[in-house]
Amino acid sequence: MPRTPIEIPGSQLIEATTFPARRRIHRGRTSYLKGLAAEKSAEQLYQQKGAKILGRRVRTPYGELDLVAEQDGVLIFVEVKAQQRQSGWDSPVSDQQWRRLKNAANHYMISILSETGVQPSCRFDVAVMDRIGKLSIYENACGFDEH
Repeated sequence: MPRTPIEIPGSQLIEATTFPARRRIHRGRTSYLKGLAAEKSAEQLYQQKGAKILGRRVRTPYGELDLVAEQDGVLIFVEVKAQQRQSGWDSPVSDQQWRRLKNAANHYMISILSETGVQPSCRFDVAVMDRIGKLSIYENACGFDEH
């Protein structure tokens, strides 16, 4: 038999959040925090290697660049991934993500080119944090001519 809510003047009916929805919200928040931790670890590692951090979570019309650094005259675009489970190198960045990253990087470099008149040399790195917190950097993970 369905329950009829009791109406109290001046009150609102509040729908109860179902358990799966709460779990999904928790999982999303946990993933977000893991991503932030992975980005901070990657930033610190690049700084230890002598890189200058030029931007964090740089937004472009084509998407977001997690980390932009410069080291020895090379512009480094870093895609940071926090892995939820153990997996090989097969799938940290999809082909579609590579295309988006390249478009975002091109947009970023256009502003440098217009200011300096020089096309900077660049590379794409992928920083992957596994579920126990170990960060692995894959330098030159993708070139502009790939994907």
